[in-house]
Amino acid sequence: MHTDPLAATLASVELGVPVTVDNLTMIPLLARQPGEPKIDYIVLDEAMATGEVEITEISEAGSVPDLPF
Repeated sequence: MHTDPLAATLASVELGVPVTVDNLTMIPLLARQPGEPKIDYIVLDEAMATGEVEITEISEAGSVPDLPF
């Protein structure tokens, strides 16, 4: 019997807590293998407020298509 990898992946997907900003609602799709720890996510505003994320230009002129990682 052959297991469909897409069906197996979708079977492990859980819906996360919806996040709404204005008229946009995002519902995270969380795919975990059994026994894996739960990963908590935060939105960008929260990450910036706590200093976990900083967004800067790559130079004085900047560059829209390039994001440094």
